[in-house]
Amino acid sequence: KYATRAPWVGYGHTAYLGPAPADGGNPELLGVWTCDGGRLNRSGDSNWEAAKAGFRCSLGVSVTLKEHLAVAHWIYANYLQNSARETLGADHPLRRLLRQFYFNTAAINYSAKEILFPVNHFGWRTFGFTETSWGEYFSDLWTSFSWKPLAETLHNRNLPDGFSESWALKQDSLALYDQFAAYVRRYLLIFYPDDVSLIKDGEVVEFWAHFDKHMKWNLPDLSMDNLVAFIADIMWWVTAGHELHGAIVEYLTLITGLSPKLAPGSAVADAQSFAQALCLIALTGLRMPKLMDDWTHIFKVDAWDARKQQSALDVVRG
Repeated sequence: KYATRAPWVGYGHTAYLGPAPADGGNPELLGVWTCDGGRLNRSGDSNWEAAKAGFRCSLGVSVTLKEHLAVAHWIYANYLQNSARETLGADHPLRRLLRQFYFNTAAINYSAKEILFPVNHFGWRTFGFTETSWGEYFSDLWTSFSWKPLAETLHNRNLPDGFSESWALKQDSLALYDQFAAYVRRYLLIFYPDDVSLIKDGEVVEFWAHFDKHMKWNLPDLSMDNLVAFIADIMWWVTAGHELHGAIVEYLTLITGLSPKLAPGSAVADAQSFAQALCLIALTGLRMPKLMDDWTHIFKVDAWDARKQQSALDVVRG
């Protein structure tokens, strides 16, 4: 669907795997479908190595531009910090809870907007899209986005049930999500003992509505359960989700790794594309604050009564 500039190969590849071996080894790669040319490539074909490289290329583009840049940064983190800062007062308990999770988001996303997004700038030159398809790619991401809880997002990957239930990524992700959800619930119950008190808080109502102000998140009705699920999901995306999709330097430091674009028939990146990928990943090297750290200073709010402040500190300290 998305055209590429000459001479770069079009994006869009599908890898077909055999059944998982009983010994837990890697399944056999049966073939790779290339959208550019509409061909199924198999081992022994003249284009086999180039087809596999094309799949790695398409995978790297999707992980970097979709899940990392667009979803984690420009959707989750950006809407989190905008909604919190535009609708919640500085001492509001929900804003205090969220503060560490949008650290430096404004500065990072502003730089990305200037460096990566404009046509003819670094991001566009690193990848192979045309001027038109570059905008179409991101536009399709915005219009197709609709929030789903993490468990539903993982389920919608349409993986075989046997694999999905033993999938380490799913198990670890949901384990962390559950910890976030428990933490958020314990904290919010200090200030909102029931749904009635939550919905009476006009700032929380405005915060919830703000996510549909500029794009459709399609959030459910505001309630304690839905707020906890949503906040836990956002926390996962801006921490574990960001690390999962952004910490890919090991896949870019090999010439046979995830090239941002490929020449026809090539199984490795050209020198310029390889260097551009290294520069791009270097831009993401800023370490984020530690999730497990002392954040108690955020919750020492003079405007809160002493009992609630102490209860919040007890939750934050674990």
